[in-house]
Amino acid sequence: MPLVLPEMYRQNWGRLVGLSMARDEKISPGHGFSYCVGKAARTDALRMMAAQAWEHGVTVNVIAPGPVSPIQTLEEAVEQCAHGPAWAGRANVSPQDIAEGVAFLCSDGGRYITGAEFPYRFSG
Repeated sequence: MPLVLPEMYRQNWGRLVGLSMARDEKISPGHGFSYCVGKAARTDALRMMAAQAWEHGVTVNVIAPGPVSPIQTLEEAVEQCAHGPAWAGRANVSPQDIAEGVAFLCSDGGRYITGAEFPYRFSG
């Protein structure tokens, strides 16, 4: 943040979107306690920065998914981008869902959203 915010403040415009993890997710044996604490600290730092950044025309938000299903093939990735059969048939959160959330927060439609945490839930 110290490297990008000064320029955003000079421009009186910017979008900062952090990727973290849903706070109510259980600690994964594969990630461990330290990993989860680091993600929580990132979320808190971003959310604390939101009010100050807003005064300079910068929005700060967090996308916080739980587990995200992988995309297995290029064809599946293309179908998800086009909201085709792979999109309609997905059973859980995909990377495309996360990408669309980030794109929205960076768009003009997200210009008044700041200090928010967007959890994405894994259904299984």
